[in-house]
Amino acid sequence: MQKLYDETNALKSELGEDLNQFFIKAVDKKTFPDYYVIIKRPMTMNQIKKRIGKDTAFTLTAFRADMHQVWDNARTYNEEASWVYAAAEEMQEFFDKRWDEEMAKLNGGNGSADVSGGPSAAPSGTSTPMFKPLEKVTMPKIKLSMGGGGSKRLENISPDPTPSESSDDGDDDY
Repeated sequence: MQKLYDETNALKSELGEDLNQFFIKAVDKKTFPDYYVIIKRPMTMNQIKKRIGKDTAFTLTAFRADMHQVWDNARTYNEEASWVYAAAEEMQEFFDKRWDEEMAKLNGGNGSADVSGGPSAAPSGTSTPMFKPLEKVTMPKIKLSMGGGGSKRLENISPDPTPSESSDDGDDDY
């Protein structure tokens, strides 16, 4: 379990970013207050790491289910085109391939074992339906700064509530 956990969490994006960066710790309730309304079974990589080798009830089946739960939650909460969703897809695809390889070794090379059990046994991307809220959920805005400094407004522009007397040119300005 530890080897597969470590290999999966070592994955990097094409830009060299850790794919697991959003899956390590619990989602902040203050930043994303609706997360725990939408996600009924939160799971993090840190929670899984703590159970490996220490929790005797943590079976291969439970390990796989928890790993899939992390990615199911990411796909449920995030939009399909998001970086987090894509990272979840890539990590699960890698994990499932390595899982099958390791299970084939455990079974003496006679095919992969079916130890998945539970709701996450479906292939990547199909295990959890996307959450469709009944009402519009307002997500916090994220401000990205690209490059240095950015633009700063030098003056405050506000409409003048009273028309200026000097601009009376004889025509009716509405």
